[in-house]
Amino acid sequence: MDEESGISGREACGRAREPVSRTESSLYTQMSRVILIDPTLDPRWDAFVERHPYGWVCHLSGWKRALETAFPHMRGHYLALVDDSGQIQAGLPLFEVRSPITGNRLVSIPFASLSDPLVGEDEHMNLLLGRAIELLRALRGRYLEIRTHHWDGTPDLHKPEKRILYSSHFLDVRPEPEVLFQSFHRHGVRYMIKKSRRYPMDLLHAQDLQHVAIFHRLYTITRKKLGLPPQPLPFFQGLWRFLGPSGHVRFLLVRLGSEIIGGLMVLTLGKRMSAEAIGTEEKHRDKAPSFFLVWEAIKLARNLGCTRFDFGRTAKDNQGLMAFKSRWGTQVKDLPQFYWWNGRRPKKHFPLIPSMDQLRAICSKLPMPIFEALGRLCYKHMG
Repeated sequence: MDEESGISGREACGRAREPVSRTESSLYTQMSRVILIDPTLDPRWDAFVERHPYGWVCHLSGWKRALETAFPHMRGHYLALVDDSGQIQAGLPLFEVRSPITGNRLVSIPFASLSDPLVGEDEHMNLLLGRAIELLRALRGRYLEIRTHHWDGTPDLHKPEKRILYSSHFLDVRPEPEVLFQSFHRHGVRYMIKKSRRYPMDLLHAQDLQHVAIFHRLYTITRKKLGLPPQPLPFFQGLWRFLGPSGHVRFLLVRLGSEIIGGLMVLTLGKRMSAEAIGTEEKHRDKAPSFFLVWEAIKLARNLGCTRFDFGRTAKDNQGLMAFKSRWGTQVKDLPQFYWWNGRRPKKHFPLIPSMDQLRAICSKLPMPIFEALGRLCYKHMG
């Protein structure tokens, strides 16, 4: 349902840029207004996401349900620009993330490796952004963070700070599988896929929450090896409940004999599929189950009519992972993040959080039960 407290026009966003004349802008804003919308109750939202060229799984109402169910410190605020007939023209999902350690902020969108404001024009973004900054001040947040993928931003809109900390690797999957296979690195990928075929492995699609729990165990094993806290099981369970039935979230499992030894979570919407989280049994790493899973996912994407397969996002300083994804014949794209600070910007983003190297050193040495508890604790403050 709409919250009819939206403010229209320039009043909604403070001082706006003027890409059009004053007369044109005045007419434009009289016909459009920014409102708060609940996507879980209003079917207009998901329909808008499905048809928008930047629409992705994380924009759907099911993502909101999964986040708010698993993380009580998050609350979604969905801004929609509507015309006088009530048609949604543009949208900006924002999540209030509250934490005494990392501070309170607005984020678009938590735990989404790929996301964009759902806009098509600078003026649309200007109106939404003005209302977002008002919301940030009303909630007394430290900053507003907008993560982007396709949308390249407009640097002079309210003077944001721009950071490029992550990259995305993606593969055009329209060529035939044989052509795709030949585009992979000979030793780094093709050899490993062929190696995996020596073993009697087959692909399963998760059918229930028990399969999701098996995936999460394997994912946690891999995260511990990498020294990174695991996202808690309730988040993956929420994604399965709210986005699994529609096919937007899939858990692919690899079985060796009667044992499941690996799993991969993929997101799918429109012509895109994205690999988001992976896990394998450590004792079976020599059988290359991760390569088996990624290659099967790429072939599945083609069968579903996708034209693009994303490998998620990668920190630009993670050279090992950057190299691994490049070996799949991928193209690379920067993922800018834009920040608007409510007041003075601190010298360190999260002053009480250890560096990534410190965190990895701690995580890799912990017993598994404590490591899992640390993950649950960390994600009470992340987003």
